Amino acid sequence: MAQIVSEVKDNGETLFIKIDGVFSFELNRQFSDTYRSAPESVERFVIDFSQVEYVDSSALGILLVMKKTGEEHGVNEFSLINCRQNIADVMLVCHFDDIFNLTRLEE
Repeated sequence: MAQIVSEVKDNGETLFIKIDGVFSFELNRQFSDTYRSAPESVERFVIDFSQVEYVDSSALGILLVMKKTGEEHGVNEFSLINCRQNIADVMLVCHFDDIFNLTRLEE
């Protein structure tokens, strides 16, 4: 079963969210609750994909909603980090590299 772990770092300015497993609609509520409960001081969302095996189309929509909601609350930087090659390929095909800072996992 997929899970999410989060931590606020950098003196309260960065919310790190690590997803483990398959990122799909099943995680929608937990993922949304995680970023929506971030302190007002947060300016950056960093999503760690190093343990994500697969993303479905609903996960892409979840990320877009996160960005829109974050921007409405003063978040100005959104990073998808440590993407495995298959995940990075999906993100690139969908032009998410134009919307998010995107880095690949060094394998």
